[in-house]
Amino acid sequence: RVQIFKWTGKNEYVALRDTGYISFGGGDGKYGLYLDANLIDGSSAHCPTFNNRVLCSSVGQDESKTVDFECVGIEVWGVNS
Repeated sequence: RVQIFKWTGKNEYVALRDTGYISFGGGDGKYGLYLDANLIDGSSAHCPTFNNRVLCSSVGQDESKTVDFECVGIEVWGVNS
């Protein structure tokens, strides 16, 4: 099931990139989705930008915490208007 987390307007931390990482969403010192430069190691946390849930799961996880993960595959979509 696909879930959509729309921009809340609470901040403008929609996307950020640097030579060491790419991230989407932010606030409160956390990223909604974070991937390192190798697109292998990442993390997810609730963030005010999208009011999202943690995007990866861990048994008994606390939704207020950041959850780390390792990518086994990545799919990128683009949409043009």
